[in-house]
Amino acid sequence: MTLRARIIGAGGVVLAAATGVWLFLQWPRWYGTEVLLPIDVIAQPGVSASAMASYPDSHLQLDVAHTLAAAGPADVARVDVRSIGVVWDSRREPRDEAARIRNRTVYLQLKPSGKVASTGEPLWRPASISTTRVADAINLRVRVIGANPAGQLDVDIAGGRLPLAAGQSRQRAAAILKVLPSGRHALVGIITNGGRSPFH
Repeated sequence: MTLRARIIGAGGVVLAAATGVWLFLQWPRWYGTEVLLPIDVIAQPGVSASAMASYPDSHLQLDVAHTLAAAGPADVARVDVRSIGVVWDSRREPRDEAARIRNRTVYLQLKPSGKVASTGEPLWRPASISTTRVADAINLRVRVIGANPAGQLDVDIAGGRLPLAAGQSRQRAAAILKVLPSGRHALVGIITNGGRSPFH
């Protein structure tokens, strides 16, 4: 096999792998169930047409026993969630358990919150948390990025930079997520000021 044929073959393998990764990442956009979660839109300093998404519902309070009191003032509002199965092992020392659960993958089961977005569509919220998917529920697969001995978790919901047009209203914003049965999800757009802005 000539050097040119080897280079072309290697290029083909890299292209096939990149295409496979792209298809994997795009799958929720095409086949996911749509849910709307409230977000706070944080402007990027010096970047007029971009912002970051922050999810208030990513700050959770577990319904667990054998925890320590939260240290310091409560700096964020937390969503009370019910544990399904053993998410937090109350037989262990709270500091050890907080360290154990950090960086773990968990599933949030979502349900309508009773509130609506500025378009009138229902907003969703986390209702329970588990270490495995729950049948007949919308499961959001997330990573625990913070945990403390008070049984409080912070999770990483899809977000990142939002391509907002300059001057676009950022009040009463909601993220449009598409969620697969596996819990994989993608941020596909945003609702602001009564209108939808899909991401392309």
